[in-house]
Amino acid sequence: EQRCIELVIVADHRMYTKYDGDKTEIRSKIYEIANTLNEIFRALHIHVALTGLEIWCSRELSNVTLSADDTLDSFGEWRKRDLLKRKNHDNAQLLTGMIFNENIEGRAYKGSMCDPKRSVGIVRDYRTRPHFVANRMAHELG
Repeated sequence: EQRCIELVIVADHRMYTKYDGDKTEIRSKIYEIANTLNEIFRALHIHVALTGLEIWCSRELSNVTLSADDTLDSFGEWRKRDLLKRKNHDNAQLLTGMIFNENIEGRAYKGSMCDPKRSVGIVRDYRTRPHFVANRMAHELG
């Protein structure tokens, strides 16, 4: 029996500026990540449905700082306060252009898929390596 994870991927404002405001390129990258996530989870009989995609064009809507932990906490608060009220989903991942302290590539809470604040992850973008980003995101999904 196949299970499904409804996923929202958010590209932060740093991603928007890093890609020179090219929303088409950012969307293509996110679709490629979602397809790779499905390849990774297929063996576990889990389908990852990209049910939402947001690009923060004008500013960051949660605090994105050099601290991965603080960024994760702020993104979780934003998901609970804002995103969940607008869009039904199981998990949200922030794709960021921020280079975190200690060169951290991603962060998530453990065992938190059903938690309104904690079912989130943050992943640093590598422009030329979407499969690497997808592998990191799969790790942050659990």
